[in-house]
Amino acid sequence: MRRPLAEVDRPRRRRLLWVSLGLWLVSGAAMLPLNQWLTDHGASIIDFEFARDDAARHLDGWGDGTWRATVILILDYPFLVGYGVGSALILLLVADALERRRGGLAATIGLAAWLPIAAAAFDAIENAFLFVVLGHNTSTWPDLAAAAATVKFGLLILAVVALVVGLVALVLSGRRAPPAAP
Repeated sequence: MRRPLAEVDRPRRRRLLWVSLGLWLVSGAAMLPLNQWLTDHGASIIDFEFARDDAARHLDGWGDGTWRATVILILDYPFLVGYGVGSALILLLVADALERRRGGLAATIGLAAWLPIAAAAFDAIENAFLFVVLGHNTSTWPDLAAAAATVKFGLLILAVVALVVGLVALVLSGRRAPPAAP
């Protein structure tokens, strides 16, 4: 299996990384006050993602303020592109650095760059389910959204683990003594 974004050369990857991080930060910052209002009125958007049987109660608690949840879900699309592509690129940077030092782990970290992209895909699916729930369709849809959110967060946790392993390997490989001259 190839690494994600393998056809993008390194200079373009760096520019893409900055654009992705910008999307991630700007859309995330825009969601914060909206999410705070939702939280103050009973449940955050994360609570809503995992609401299952409580979805109707959350919608009732938000009342006419459910539009804020809709805006958050809309803003979550650039957010998920930002964290999906940005996190993948960060993992690829670590993989490239490892490649110069220890090949086997570099390949694993490079493949792990698919994890945040897959997480972003599950986030988009989850959002689609949550849009249906916002229309007060609270029978099956909250369970589907929670399942997608569970997979999303699981993949993100694995991506973070891969990043930490890669960074630790980089630090440790930089501290090793050079091989003795023959």
